Amino acid sequence: MFNSFAISTHLCGNWLIAGHSIQDSPKIFLRYFPNNYTALQIPLQISSMARLVALDFSFNQFSGSISSIRWEHLLNLVYAVLSDNSLNGSIPRSLFEFPMLQQRQHANNQFGGSIPRFSNASSSALDTLDLSGNRLRGSIPVSVFELEKLTPLLLSSNNLNGTVQLHKILSLGNLAKLDLSYNSLAVDESSRNYSFSPMLELLNLASCKLREIPNLKNQSQLQYLYLSENQISREIPNWIWRVSVVGLHCLNLSHNFLVGFQEPYSIPALRFIDLISNQLRGNIHQLPNNPIYIDFSNNNFTSSIPADTGNFMPRLRYFCAANNGLTGIIPASLCNATTLSLLDLSNNSFMKKSDAFLF
Repeated sequence: MFNSFAISTHLCGNWLIAGHSIQDSPKIFLRYFPNNYTALQIPLQISSMARLVALDFSFNQFSGSISSIRWEHLLNLVYAVLSDNSLNGSIPRSLFEFPMLQQRQHANNQFGGSIPRFSNASSSALDTLDLSGNRLRGSIPVSVFELEKLTPLLLSSNNLNGTVQLHKILSLGNLAKLDLSYNSLAVDESSRNYSFSPMLELLNLASCKLREIPNLKNQSQLQYLYLSENQISREIPNWIWRVSVVGLHCLNLSHNFLVGFQEPYSIPALRFIDLISNQLRGNIHQLPNNPIYIDFSNNNFTSSIPADTGNFMPRLRYFCAANNGLTGIIPASLCNATTLSLLDLSNNSFMKKSDAFLF
């Protein structure tokens, strides 16, 4: 039997409290729905809700610290979602000690301080950790890499520092999404003596001081790979185009020092490919089939664009290859890309555009 009711409070919002009983064990679920834009603080009264299982305060106007709440009293808490507010101060250590907690989502707030150490990490039930978009600093505790049930680990856009051994994270057998981008971290991908489960769907290591593309050859589920704003040089390895059996959708290698494509290679049907601001040179032998976004600008390409380019791009919206040394004729087939909203081929060495263009 599941009963729920909504009550209005003096906080000018609506609290949805739902309760049910399973084998004589009552549970409480709490969700706040605002009806105005008044900045609020999370009420201290939730400290007394010992049967609270799920707490969702996301996308509200909550502000202030949460350190005064007696989180240690909420031993039945399974879901703690505080994302997209203006909460600040440190994240209480007690929030990292719940034996039953499965999801901790505190993204897009103003939390500062360091990430507390997880107690009994190897036996933790935690499967979701999202602390992205805060002001957290310091190193990532080693205990984070012992959370064996983690599926997403999202720590982007903080002030975290130190060196992270990539193989330690990727050894987590259930990890599907890893985002450490835009911190002050240095990710060490140099170890070659490791193996990990091919579970990754998303890997974002933008601005992580990488010096080479990590060895991801066995990541057969990989769909989104973001390695922009690093120090990666040499050629783009040819295994990257065939790494995923489900199809690589997005590849961002922009703002690196890449010089070319390892032969032989065949670019798959990527939706999004961004290679802007590298040192890529030589010919553009091929472009992906059916893309939405292509940016090859600010490189050293010197070939012509393949004549049939536009015939395989019915969804193309953005195509930029500006600031290269491209030659020949702008292909008339681009007129067939009827969804194209931006075409930038400026600052190249084209002889002329095709007569099919009306400009």
